[in-house]
Amino acid sequence: MSPYSDPQTRSSCLEFWYHMYGRDTESLKVYVQQEGEDIPETPAWELSGDQGDFWHRATFDIDLVNKKFRVSYFHFMAQINLGFVCHL
Repeated sequence: MSPYSDPQTRSSCLEFWYHMYGRDTESLKVYVQQEGEDIPETPAWELSGDQGDFWHRATFDIDLVNKKFRVSYFHFMAQINLGFVCHL
């Protein structure tokens, strides 16, 4: 989870890099959570499956947010001991 960011007066874009490789790679989900609220049911960005043994760049738009917010990412794998990394 990122620290809380100040409210936004306009839309913006989040860029991050991910590495999803291996037969047991399931999914990566990124959420935008407003302060005082639960993590939303629908992720702002998601991807599933093996994406190859190299880093990929991803971006998505963050709409106007009138409260402080933070970005959370969650990865799901069938086996924990295989490599999987995301850098926001």
